[in-house]
Amino acid sequence: MNPHLVLVALLAFAQTSDFQTSTARTVLDLVPDVTGKWESVQWNLDVWVLELKSTKTTLTGTVSVIPGAERSTASGPMEIYDGKIDVKGIEFKVKSPDGMRVIRFSGFEVRNEIKLTRTVELLRPDADPGANDIFGKSGPAEFVVKKLSQLPKKLKNIIQ
Repeated sequence: MNPHLVLVALLAFAQTSDFQTSTARTVLDLVPDVTGKWESVQWNLDVWVLELKSTKTTLTGTVSVIPGAERSTASGPMEIYDGKIDVKGIEFKVKSPDGMRVIRFSGFEVRNEIKLTRTVELLRPDADPGANDIFGKSGPAEFVVKKLSQLPKKLKNIIQ
């Protein structure tokens, strides 16, 4: 066997292997870091709060509601589970505070906003569908959260 041919084959394999490794690192580098506090002010002045922590392809954190004028009690924080993040977006689930519903979220980040879609599954046929908030079946199916540091100063002062 020709030693030059073997050397060329080994170099070609090494370059291919390095290319694949650097490509994998590049793809992971494209996954957005959504770590932080995200909020959405709703029509009734409820503030939906997502405290997110992203690590490579895993998403953890909590979801809660700061009540507006029509409500008297806060809901949550409820732990995120089955959270995933990749270059296409984020997905996660939370259970409602009463444990009767699973809320699934999916969305994507664009310029310090996350556009989310949510669906609610009742865990029993007789389960309470909840209110029109982030944990209830009649809440908006789509909404946008903004990173807290990106909210206008006037709105930040109202929330805090």
